[in-house]
Amino acid sequence: MLRRSLAIVILLYTCLLSYSQNEGWQVYPAYREAVQLEAAENYVYCIMRGSGAYNSVTGNLVRYDTEDGSVKAYDSLHDLTYKEISRISYNWSSGCLVILYTNGSIDLLDTDDNVTNVSALYDKSIMGENVIDIVHDGTMAYLLTNNSFIGLDVADGVVRDTYNLSVTPNSVQILNGRVYVARKDGLFMVESVSLMRDQNRWQKIGSIALKSMCAFAGQLYALDGRNTVTYIIPTESGANIRNTSYGFSRLEAFRDALVCTDWGATIGLYFTDAPQQLKIIKQRYTWNDKTMLGTDLYAAQADTKVIHQKYDAKSNVFQIVSEESLFSFDSPRRDKFYNMSMEGGRLLVAGGINTWASNTPATFMMMEEDGADVHWTVFDEEGVKERYPKLLNHNAVHLVQDPLDETHFYGSVGGNGLHEYRLNSNGEVEFVELYNYQNSPLCCIDVNVADPWNYCTCGALRYDSNGNLWMANQFTDTIVRLIRPNGKWLSLYYPEIDKARKIESYLFSNSGVNFCVIPDGTTPGFFGFDTNGTLNVVDDDRRRLRTTITNQDGTAVVPTNFYCMSEDHDSEIWCGTSEGLYVITEPLKWFDSDFTFHQIKRNRNDGSGYADYFLSGTPVTAIVVDPSNRKWIGTGNDGVYLVSPDAQETIHHFTTDNSPLFSNTIRCIAVNPSNGRVYIGTDLGLCSYDENVSQPENVLIKENVLAFPNPVRPNTDAVVTIQGLTEGAEVKIVSASGQVVWGAKSTGGRVLWNCHDNRGERVSSGVYHVVCNTEDAGVTVVTRIVVLR
Repeated sequence: MLRRSLAIVILLYTCLLSYSQNEGWQVYPAYREAVQLEAAENYVYCIMRGSGAYNSVTGNLVRYDTEDGSVKAYDSLHDLTYKEISRISYNWSSGCLVILYTNGSIDLLDTDDNVTNVSALYDKSIMGENVIDIVHDGTMAYLLTNNSFIGLDVADGVVRDTYNLSVTPNSVQILNGRVYVARKDGLFMVESVSLMRDQNRWQKIGSIALKSMCAFAGQLYALDGRNTVTYIIPTESGANIRNTSYGFSRLEAFRDALVCTDWGATIGLYFTDAPQQLKIIKQRYTWNDKTMLGTDLYAAQADTKVIHQKYDAKSNVFQIVSEESLFSFDSPRRDKFYNMSMEGGRLLVAGGINTWASNTPATFMMMEEDGADVHWTVFDEEGVKERYPKLLNHNAVHLVQDPLDETHFYGSVGGNGLHEYRLNSNGEVEFVELYNYQNSPLCCIDVNVADPWNYCTCGALRYDSNGNLWMANQFTDTIVRLIRPNGKWLSLYYPEIDKARKIESYLFSNSGVNFCVIPDGTTPGFFGFDTNGTLNVVDDDRRRLRTTITNQDGTAVVPTNFYCMSEDHDSEIWCGTSEGLYVITEPLKWFDSDFTFHQIKRNRNDGSGYADYFLSGTPVTAIVVDPSNRKWIGTGNDGVYLVSPDAQETIHHFTTDNSPLFSNTIRCIAVNPSNGRVYIGTDLGLCSYDENVSQPENVLIKENVLAFPNPVRPNTDAVVTIQGLTEGAEVKIVSASGQVVWGAKSTGGRVLWNCHDNRGERVSSGVYHVVCNTEDAGVTVVTRIVVLR
């Protein structure tokens, strides 16, 4: 009895811990580009491309119900254990979907959405992306890697055994208990999986070199080196190997059919009732992947839609059941979040990387909040491809919104110039124009190439307070380019940053000193310049590039990377480097020879009198200031910190171990000042956290103070939001009898009350007065809330 009670306590504690870790969090996986399909009972599971490149088949899980047409999206916050799935495969005997993650962990998902996590592979650091194939035999799923054959008992959720392979096979299949191994030196058979360790029990049954095999309807089908379909019919002593006259590039066996495909012109089809009778279908297709249930085929097409088709035996073709995709989700297009900013309540996203030598799709997106709902708008990629088919369109770097026109946007693309977009009346963002070496001062990299349009660089984008759009023409002699509000271009030559290969961002400080971040290359550093009010004249500009960081104690470091700069409400500039966090407390002294950075020190409070530099040696990749002047600090390997305005106190430190954060590698952070929600872009996608901090009001007046929902309806666990407050305002909830039942101070411009008193008990029905005082008690505002029980 004691053991059972203890177990219940532990379970309750675990549930509470899980809830507290997830409270306030949201995740935003991409569910738009189908790349893998798997049939299971009356479901079709699909992987939607996540954070990978064009050819990636890893991502996020969705499900289609073939009976009622409903769809479901899974995520690591509510359903699954991790993010970024590398492969799925259904085990029919146990009724579970085997889900492999790129980090090596495995989830087993049954048709009732119960999840069992198997961490054995993760613990052994056998990465999911290294699994070549999954072979099922009863309730066992065998994972084939480059050098091992791993037996996973799906029914019990444990790894039973691992068999080391001396030679990496092309394919392994199990049929009637026997193991067939296709290697470069021939086809081998082992009487059972348990005998695989004994190399003497491996029987060579053919000298044929097979590229791939699959088991279907009691025999093996294979492709040889010439892509000829081969039958392998088991015999008592081995197998009868017989070549056919049919050639295909790929074979896939499903429960009721085997599908053969080539390069888009012909389809071959076997059914269980005639396993050696091949039906040749002369039908063009554009499938990236497919799966079958009976005669129904579900195909992920080249345009990433999932289309339902059905085999018609009479006409010997696959007829399209519906032109509409089975899956349609309002989500990001890809889990690519390189740079983000909040503009007028919109989250603007550039998903790529700041380089011209990568194949990351140029992803521009916009997210708008509507209460608890969000809406994603994906910028027009197809329009770019149609007008400029030779343009690679890789590596989106920055996205900005015209401060004078909320329908007008510009995006910078690493090697493909400046892109202009316009939001139309249908809510779609259309591509308008490409600016490169042919129609603007932007120059190409000085290399002799056949496709110069793919070497016209464009990096950091930012509007200044005068409406000038600044950008970076990287790898060229004149890096700094801008477009004036009248549409005219201007180029500013600064020899200190000549040929800089990256300019990560611009910062126009309140002091009048402009900064840009040069993350790496031959001269990485922070570059500060003062145009002296004359953009057209460079000779009178003050400027200095600092590649060495010297702190207030005279300690000097030379970071290998300079990541970010952000100005706080006190006009101090917080800087992130590979060596840690630094602050420019007096920007106007940037040009002085004795200038030093300030490095945050925290007392140890252990009686020694010593202090340590905060985040020293930790790569600081992103810094954003929230409405209360607190700093959200993203790191390259240690998650996210929320610190007090002076960084002397850590309020939160979120990592993958204690939060739903996808990854500890942080790319970018943005804060919505109206509601305090913090958006965190990682290398695996986007999460957000609601810290309940909104922009404070400058003055406390009754017209601004609002409490909602009001009234609080019965049988709800509603949380009342009291907003329109000044920073540090004191809020008291007072009963009709004049008793103070609850109180708090605002952080930012709002306070949340869960309709409980200071003892944690739910308050009774009645009218409650909300008394709000400014921090100095100089102004008082009173409103009221009606609670119904």
